[in-house]
Amino acid sequence: MTAEKKVLVCNIVSPHIVSYARKKNFEAILTHGIMPGYDTTTEDFKIIDTNIYRKKGSWRAYNDNKVILDRLKEKFPNLFKHNGYDLTKGLYKHVYWTNYKDGYVKVAVEENELRDAVLVHYHPNFLNRLVRRFGQMVTSGQENKYHKAMRRPLKPLDKIYDVIFFVDSLMTLDNWQFLIREFDPYRTAIYHMAAKSNKILEKRINELPFDVINEGPILSNAPLSYKRNGLIAEEVIMMQQIAGARSKFFHFLREFELLAEACKKSFVVNGFENDFTGNLLHEVAAKKGLYVFNTTNGTRAGNATCADSEFDAFLIWDEKMRTILIEEAKIDSRQVVNLEGHLLEDVMSRHRFSNSLELDLSDIEDKRVITFGSCQGFRKDKIDALDVLYGMLKENKDLVLLYRPHPRETPLDYYLPKDDQIQDRFFLIKYDEENNKTTLYDQLFITDVTVVPTSTVALESSWAGVPAITFEQNDTPLLYCVDEETIFHVKVKDHLADKVNELLQQQPKKNDKEVTNYAKVYADFIKAFEKN
Repeated sequence: MTAEKKVLVCNIVSPHIVSYARKKNFEAILTHGIMPGYDTTTEDFKIIDTNIYRKKGSWRAYNDNKVILDRLKEKFPNLFKHNGYDLTKGLYKHVYWTNYKDGYVKVAVEENELRDAVLVHYHPNFLNRLVRRFGQMVTSGQENKYHKAMRRPLKPLDKIYDVIFFVDSLMTLDNWQFLIREFDPYRTAIYHMAAKSNKILEKRINELPFDVINEGPILSNAPLSYKRNGLIAEEVIMMQQIAGARSKFFHFLREFELLAEACKKSFVVNGFENDFTGNLLHEVAAKKGLYVFNTTNGTRAGNATCADSEFDAFLIWDEKMRTILIEEAKIDSRQVVNLEGHLLEDVMSRHRFSNSLELDLSDIEDKRVITFGSCQGFRKDKIDALDVLYGMLKENKDLVLLYRPHPRETPLDYYLPKDDQIQDRFFLIKYDEENNKTTLYDQLFITDVTVVPTSTVALESSWAGVPAITFEQNDTPLLYCVDEETIFHVKVKDHLADKVNELLQQQPKKNDKEVTNYAKVYADFIKAFEKN
């Protein structure tokens, strides 16, 4: 009798997990990340990094979910409607974020000829999970406790506005700081969304000369009862996701309807291609004859996060990104509008160095400075890139490394150097939501080369005239803006140091950037827009 082939799936691989897999006779390990400092190349065990399949895997998860949801829609059509609104595409989006890494795993299994293996999911130590979860709860709890205290149910508004801007974070406000000023304060309002609210955002919003409408609380649960008879396991799981989404969906539909009654022309949102709120808002706006305009601060790779997005205009900044959104994310070409400039370029072009980093500049005098723009978790690209950069610092005393954490990266995710020889030339850049862009642009001002494991920081680095490298161990980079002139792709670990050194030897191209005014271009488009 042939022994059953087994594959272990884990979040972070470590020597302990490899030892466990050997002991239990697993064929291979599929992992979403690698424990810092662990060199998996020394192992004679098959370890597969699922992040290699992120793009293909995202579509696999999205499309598999759609098949199941469409089956359920045939059986329970009323669950996909509410007050005349179609919830289908919103549910596609919502469910995707609950299981998108399952798509990575499925593609990894197929690409590595493991289809006949049984997948076993390894659950990490409970105490470690508890510590991480407690840290997340403390952070989010501090913000939510503040905002819940000032939230009141949204009621019909007694004023009519031409435009309402949806502000959900300081990142959005940074992106719009010049755009929003192009609109008449007496005919424009801000809808202050609660998800990421805090005192700093509240203060910044109230400093603007606009009426502010605060999002109300979710008033009640929306229980779901149904018969499980005839449902298979994957359909039961999906029904549980639908049940969990209903109260949020009904809450936003109610809020958006009240906003629509107080709006004459358009809503402006930022980054709403990522989740269900964009779909629900478009449903309400279309019913009321209003327009929805979506801007975005990040780059898009053509993966499933943008799938089934619906806006009257998705405003982006270059033709290459427009092509990706149309051809790969399958967004209607009539929706995607290239305005040939990024709103954050307006911010950067006006920035002047202020040393918000609080560095002693004498520590980097006569040194070549490398910025590392990090990411969440322990992806292999991140760990391998930092291993190379730490090695370069050890070999070359004239190098300095500035480690910039991702905005959502926690200290538990940091991969910091342990070598005492480089500690005086390594700097962890600290910032918060309020000074995020100020510190970034100051950092780029003193940087000679930027390295990222896929990050928008590379795009902003290129605006500053600083060459950037996206280190992705894939044949095709997820970072769309690689041009091999200002942004370069390195896919082999052993080639990274050579490319960094090559760029360090080039003459700096940094100049004072001409002040841009893309905000006016965006504002003029929004004001003049009429649907054909």
